[in-house]
Formats: sequence, structure tokens, C-alpha cells
Amino acid sequence: MTVRKLAWTAVWLAGWSLVVPGHLCGTVWAEEARAVDIHLGPQGELRGVYVDETGRGQAGVPIEIRHQLRPVARCVTGVDGEFCVTGLRGGLYQVVGPNAATAARLWAAGTAPPQAAERLTVAAQTDLVRGQRPFAEIITNPLVIGAVIAAAIAIPIAVHNSGKDRTGS
Repeated sequence: MTVRKLAWTAVWLAGWSLVVPGHLCGTVWAEEARAVDIHLGPQGELRGVYVDETGRGQAGVPIEIRHQLRPVARCVTGVDGEFCVTGLRGGLYQVVGPNAATAARLWAAGTAPPQAAERLTVAAQTDLVRGQRPFAEIITNPLVIGAVIAAAIAIPIAVHNSGKDRTGS
């Protein structure tokens, strides 16, 4: 086996943990974002509540409703974190608050599927990391540890066997 093949094998093994699905390494990932089906009231009312990590309603929180990335309505939550926006039509919306965003498929009165909810819950998240895995998680991954050990064994052997090392041995 040539040094080049061993080097590429070591690189491939080191990068493996970055592309292998997290569930194979025992990583628990947040559920993918899915739109929540919500009934609109007769006047196009969207009712909801903004809660913190413990599930308690948060008062005085600004809420923005977006349709196709454009703001269409704004409001502020009441005493128990509840909010109500009127004049909306059916469609896919994003409900945004500080530290939270929820996709909602709004249905006009009488058109919602049976599983649609009467109100939307927007939950704040304080520890949100997008598109990154913590360094400690990567270096403690068994596949990375195995790749490092394999590289530490294979590379010196390959260099020795190639006969082209600079030490003259």
C-alpha cells in the first residue's frame, strides 16, 4: 500500500465523523422543523402563546408574523404570553419572537385538517447552535478516536516501508 493511499485513508477516516449521521454515533438531534397546522378564526385570527424554556408564558414579548419572508403583522404578548393577530389568510407563515421561530400552516375557517390546533405555541430556545457540532463532541466520537489511532499506526509504517524517508534508514 502506498503512502498516498494511506494518507487518503487517514483523511477519509478523520472526516468520517463529520458526515456520518448523528444517530449512528449516539448523538441526539433536535427534531426537524415542521410546519404546525393551525385553525384561523372567522376573521382570520391567529391565537398563540409565547413560552420560555420552562413552559411559562412571557409577557411583553414582540411577535412578528411573516409570509414569504415579509412581515405581515406585529403584536406584543399579553400577561400570560398570549397573543392574537387578525386579518390573516390561509398559507404558510413564520411566527418569530426573540430566540424563537415557528413555521405555521394557517388554515381558513372550516378548511383545516382534523389534527390542526386551535392555537400556536412559540417556545423560546436559549442554547441554539446552527450547523455546528461542539468540538468536544467531535473529538470524543469513537470514530474520530479510531481514525486518529489508525493514522498514528499506519502513517509511520507507510513512511518506513516506502523507503523514501529522509532519515536514511
